[in-house]
Amino acid sequence: ANSEILAMTYGEDEWVEGIEKQAQRMRDLVNSLVVLTKMDEESQSVIYDEFNISDATYDTAMAFDGLCKNNEVDLLIDVNPNIKFKGDESAIRQLISILIDNAVKYCDNNGQIHVNLKKEKQVLLSISNTYNDVNKIELDKLFERFYRVDKARTRNGSYGLGLSIARAIVERHRGNIKVKNIDNNIIEFEIKL
Repeated sequence: ANSEILAMTYGEDEWVEGIEKQAQRMRDLVNSLVVLTKMDEESQSVIYDEFNISDATYDTAMAFDGLCKNNEVDLLIDVNPNIKFKGDESAIRQLISILIDNAVKYCDNNGQIHVNLKKEKQVLLSISNTYNDVNKIELDKLFERFYRVDKARTRNGSYGLGLSIARAIVERHRGNIKVKNIDNNIIEFEIKL
């Protein structure tokens, strides 16, 4: 509110714009921490309904198509149709969004992102991307809060909370999530629900 008053009184400038950007970053951080806190509360009840996870996965992935094209990254989507799943659809969409957003941020130039969904005994979701520096990552730390692979990328709007939220969503659905290094040039997140 104060920055808006400054902008109206003195006009827009780089200082007011900086204040507004930092306020937005803090709102995003607080919102992410609130989400994690709510997921940590055992007593919070979650309503699980049956929904078409195939449609949810495809729709969520397609929302990243334009961003991938802008970044010159190929988005490959292989989703088996009409898979039903009983869970929190909004949370599952958030999970998929977090993982694809992460893949876009860390995909190599002219790389590929693969989104796969199929059902065997369980629903299997995997999201992978090419990343030549995957062997430099401490994979066991990726799900820790505030951990970031590339410390130089502190200004990209990331706080190192996304993968913690993703893990919490998977655990609330009694599933598991793993991360793999494939041939030292692909990082893959595999979710079993």
